[in-house]
Amino acid sequence: MSTLTRHLALLRYLAADLLRAQVFFLPTLVFLAVLGMLNSGDPGPPLSNYQGTALVIYPVAAALTMVICNAEDPVQRQVSLVTAGGWGRVLAALVTLAVLALLMLTAIALLVPLIVNPRPQPPSLLLAGALAHLGSGLLGVALGLLCARPLLHRPVHAVSTILLGVVLVIFLGRIPPIGNLMTLLEGADGRHALGTLALNLTLSAGLLAATVALVFALGRKRL
Repeated sequence: MSTLTRHLALLRYLAADLLRAQVFFLPTLVFLAVLGMLNSGDPGPPLSNYQGTALVIYPVAAALTMVICNAEDPVQRQVSLVTAGGWGRVLAALVTLAVLALLMLTAIALLVPLIVNPRPQPPSLLLAGALAHLGSGLLGVALGLLCARPLLHRPVHAVSTILLGVVLVIFLGRIPPIGNLMTLLEGADGRHALGTLALNLTLSAGLLAATVALVFALGRKRL
């Protein structure tokens, strides 16, 4: 069996287990509720709605990643480790599943304002929204990995760490990749902010890669 085939099989198994556990429901519902509130009544231009959802997707992605990593009970996880061939492959599948969930939420956040406000929009608006949501969301995925097993086992510690991550972002003010989103997502089409948003996304991707390496190293010692 090739590496890709094994990865896809493990990914399908983890996704099916996540759907059975239904632990993804609460963070997804929170995100959809915020999205609905932002687009109720006269929602205004899509870019202004992207400000709210791009900020909210950070803690939501963290919570989703945490529940994705914790969906299996410890006994199931040990079976997965043996079947998959090690912690590295399981971690890769978990990160892939978390990023796929982030992509789905991003697509919903981008399309709903366009459906509610069906006017011709420049491609730069969608691109700016996508970069903003992915930059914020990937940082949330990184935070979620730090809050899940095998690093944190107690739910109270995991939730507290996510809340601490949100407070830290607020405390840091306009420091990227999240603090400058409110300023960047202003204007008519977001064309002016594409370069900075791309840098934000690159920074978040780098932080996620570093977090994956850290979780892999620590997980090998704890599993």
